[in-house]
Amino acid sequence: MSTSPTFACLMTSRLQLREEWQPWIKFFATAVEESVKESIHTASALENLLRHWEERIAELRVRSDSAVNKLPQLLIGRPVVTARQVEAELGISFPAANNALVKLAEIAILTIPYEQQRNRTFVAHEAIDILNSR
Repeated sequence: MSTSPTFACLMTSRLQLREEWQPWIKFFATAVEESVKESIHTASALENLLRHWEERIAELRVRSDSAVNKLPQLLIGRPVVTARQVEAELGISFPAANNALVKLAEIAILTIPYEQQRNRTFVAHEAIDILNSR
């Protein structure tokens, strides 16, 4: 079903001229239904990814209250972060945030696209891939 602005404009014009509301309502309802299905599919894929990350992190045998265990939930909603952002979001020290990010990079949950000493950006490509595929 086409969703171009031109198509929508033509549909609206047709409705106004002939007062044919049923096709427009059907068009809109179909668009909403498809959007909901897509959102559910994306949420399910992200939940599966979160579980997969948690399994990989469990192999590290870190404390349950460590920043490493808190990061995956944050990364699902914000897949590109810096240590300063993690520090602020999780309310932890900068060294704790940085160490947690490095640990996740070591097990390939995160990558560091640019090698630099300061203000490094960490990227959760698996989450981005899911978000981009929808």
